[in-house]
Amino acid sequence: MRLPSFKQGKRRALKEGSISVNKVKADEQWSFDSAKQAGRFVLLQRGKKNYFLVKLVS
Repeated sequence: MRLPSFKQGKRRALKEGSISVNKVKADEQWSFDSAKQAGRFVLLQRGKKNYFLVKLVS
């Protein structure tokens, strides 16, 4: 399974509460600005079994 690639799918997933960032539920106001540091990893989760490891680069 992949993260939704279209804008409405992303919004729906956020409203449903199925997106977590570093094991914390994300809402529509969440952004990567708080986690922007080069070389830092972020764990994204969609649902129960779909995990994505993202490396932030500058």
